[in-house]
Amino acid sequence: STVEILQSDNERDPLRELNIKYISNKIRNPINPEGGWYLSISSSLYGTILGGEKHYYKLQGEYRKYVKVLTNSVFAYRIFAGYIYNLDDSYALDSDYKFHIGGQTTLRGWHSPDSYNQNGALINDMINLEYRFSIWKKIGGEFFIDTGRLYNKIDQITNTKISWDYGIGLIYTTPLGPIRIDIGFPYGDLRQAQPHASLLYMF
Repeated sequence: STVEILQSDNERDPLRELNIKYISNKIRNPINPEGGWYLSISSSLYGTILGGEKHYYKLQGEYRKYVKVLTNSVFAYRIFAGYIYNLDDSYALDSDYKFHIGGQTTLRGWHSPDSYNQNGALINDMINLEYRFSIWKKIGGEFFIDTGRLYNKIDQITNTKISWDYGIGLIYTTPLGPIRIDIGFPYGDLRQAQPHASLLYMF
């Protein structure tokens, strides 16, 4: 666990943060996970007694699990939840300080956060599922499902629509980590295929 006091480099909008973070990393082979789990909980206070112009509290947690299946396959999932509470009712938080989803690190059926919801939100929950398997030598593949939501009030948790996508990926293993090409389909619509390319797994 760590405790940090940080200040942004933006002179026009200084932001001071007190962050308390707990991490437990039990992943076997972090670059190409074969098993184990990861837990992260972060609690951050911005402004208030620290000074600055923005005053809010942010709590977020993430859990990842990797399970080896058969000889050369891995089932992996990630659960993420985040909550922001604005401590100053005299203004609304800018989009830059809110949660965003969409794109190759969250919901792969969308090109980027802007193509999903450029305004962001104060609350985010998300689940990602992946089945990773070997095809031939250094070449592998994956099937995935991503689900997530953005909303602004706790009482919206039961009536906020879940966004989802599914897709397939091609993986090439290198010494620096896997090179990944994914294609996601928002709400399962095969006519709106969204490609992504990146180094390393999404989680």
